[in-house]
Amino acid sequence: MDILQRKIPDADFTRFIDTSLGKADPNRSVPWRVDPPPVWASQFRPRVIWDLGCALGAFTEAVIIRLLNWGCLERLERLVLVEGDISLHPNGVEGLKIELSQRMDSVFRRCGLDVVVDVLVTKITFHRLKGGVSPIFPLDQLSPQKADLVIASHLTYYFEDGSGDGFIRALRTHHLKSSGKIWCVVRNLDCPIYRMRKQVLEELNMPDPKPHDYAEHFQARVIPSFKDVLLQEEKKQGYSIKGVECLKLCHALMWRELPGPNDTPYKYAARAVCCESDPLFKETHFILEGRE
Repeated sequence: MDILQRKIPDADFTRFIDTSLGKADPNRSVPWRVDPPPVWASQFRPRVIWDLGCALGAFTEAVIIRLLNWGCLERLERLVLVEGDISLHPNGVEGLKIELSQRMDSVFRRCGLDVVVDVLVTKITFHRLKGGVSPIFPLDQLSPQKADLVIASHLTYYFEDGSGDGFIRALRTHHLKSSGKIWCVVRNLDCPIYRMRKQVLEELNMPDPKPHDYAEHFQARVIPSFKDVLLQEEKKQGYSIKGVECLKLCHALMWRELPGPNDTPYKYAARAVCCESDPLFKETHFILEGRE
């Protein structure tokens, strides 16, 4: 099996993960509770928010609801959603734009807020340059407006070595307001699903395609390398995975495909994980702030 190639169609995979993990529910996907608000959010009043790699908008919805709970969005003027995978919707670009716009419009309407929602369906790209990094496309098309908050949930996986180094540098250099924040979400290696996955890959002499795409590496190696980005807070979010969907969900998270009818090393590993203690899957949320 080529673990670099996702075997579940992207739309089905994303909807399955979002639904199974409850990504749209801030009580399940956001580690900070409603009360009391975290210190970093107490005086935070963004006017412009970007979500890069928003997929179908489930986690975006959870973040917006939680920021509303904390009273952070009284000045919000614009939300920009960027997603490059047109396969997420059967009607392609226009279908994805409509679904994302309607989803977020509904959230703001329920809360009585008048916020402009822009959806860009295009690949996100940037390049390493001598002494720095290029602006991120299509964010450079939004200039001169910069973001007060950038939401980046697992987006680092798709760039360079997966560590997030170049991506964060490009955001800070070109696209973030001087005291703006980046809300990063990175999966944890130290959880039953990924510990078992690592063990199986080692036994089969298969390399991890993104060995740096874990919260442990991001916190220990990447964040300390920034001179103009401050870690305000980090907090883990664990997911309880139980019941009849456990094998299916663990297998999908570990191997990007659903378990087949035959026993394989991958299926054995997913089944073994289901016997471990919760949380089986963990992510770490990092709040980074730009500084002069």
